[in-house]
Amino acid sequence: GNRYRSSMNYKLIPFDQAKDMIEKNTVLLMDVRTSNEYDLMHIKNAINIPIQQLEARIKELDAYKDREIIVYCSHSHRSPQASYLLTQNGFNKVTNLQQGMHIWKATVKDKESNDSLFIAQ
Repeated sequence: GNRYRSSMNYKLIPFDQAKDMIEKNTVLLMDVRTSNEYDLMHIKNAINIPIQQLEARIKELDAYKDREIIVYCSHSHRSPQASYLLTQNGFNKVTNLQQGMHIWKATVKDKESNDSLFIAQ
């Protein structure tokens, strides 16, 4: 319960807040789903490092240690794990997108928003 929460070094943000940050283009987006999921649909400019590879590839992210990072997956099962791993490795501005990608489909109905935020293959 609470003990875990107080030891978290990353933030949780809801969809609408993330959408604002993404539209301002100030954040690094990290998609920790599989490459198949990523290829189907992802947020524009997101980098894809599947959770299974994150530990092995974390050095690739050294340049982003001081950047604001939003980590997401499909239902927010994998992203908290990834967020935690990043904070353990010296990333100090990590944010986890609550509820993940599936919420976009439910929330962003108009095509224009979808086109500006999504890349759908």
